[in-house]
Amino acid sequence: MYVWNEGRGVHLTEVAELCAGEEEYRDGCATTYPVRFPRCGPSAKHDDLFFAVKTCKMFHTERVPVVQKTWGKHAKHMEIYSEEEDPSIPTIYLGVNNTERGHCAKTFAILRRALKHPDIREKLWLIIADDDTILSVSRLRQLLACYDPQQAVVLGERYAYGARAGFGYDYPTGGSSMVFSMAAVRQMIDSGSCTCPTPDTPDDMMIGMCLKSLGIPVTHSPYFHQARPEDYSEDFLSHQLPVSFHKHWMVDPYQVYDDWFSEADLTEDHDEL
Repeated sequence: MYVWNEGRGVHLTEVAELCAGEEEYRDGCATTYPVRFPRCGPSAKHDDLFFAVKTCKMFHTERVPVVQKTWGKHAKHMEIYSEEEDPSIPTIYLGVNNTERGHCAKTFAILRRALKHPDIREKLWLIIADDDTILSVSRLRQLLACYDPQQAVVLGERYAYGARAGFGYDYPTGGSSMVFSMAAVRQMIDSGSCTCPTPDTPDDMMIGMCLKSLGIPVTHSPYFHQARPEDYSEDFLSHQLPVSFHKHWMVDPYQVYDDWFSEADLTEDHDEL
């Protein structure tokens, strides 16, 4: 490991007073991490959110059912986009063929559709997710209470490209899901300057370049996760209530949803009845 470097690296000293626990663990601590999840008031309304799921024909029978049987059940307004229409799901074809990577053309077609479609453009929030994104609708609604949808807000797990070199930009990594206020979508599309160089340009990075040119910041949230639960340390996740994870690789996505999100979604739906 880099830090160890066969004994020649930096030696670390444990300082028990540097803590990251909740209130009941604060005794003797100089630092703490008391907030597992923010509470900013009533959750955003179901009718104010629109979920857009990107998929392709290859995953119509593998990944799409996972969405529909887990968090998709709690998303009141949702569409699934593919290069092939399948009325049994249903999927919607946006006139964009599938690409093996990048998916820039598909994502920007979704953004344009959000502004044109009468059932979407009046929403306050647009959430774009991959077909292997696993998330909690209830926690997302609770989190969005902390943000003003009348402002240009882009929220998710923030990555950066070329930032240390001084010429780069931040971007919301797509796998953990990307959240846009409709005000931000309008600015991006109405600018006329946010277009894909190629259909398979990385969509999240292109969005980052677009946002930088418009002066719209990417807001980082530690509750969005680009990887699977097992890709993070247990201690790291113990100090928060996640909103999302990503990827089905070598995991049971149904179990991931049950372990991390099912109770939150079912509890909130029950409370609203």
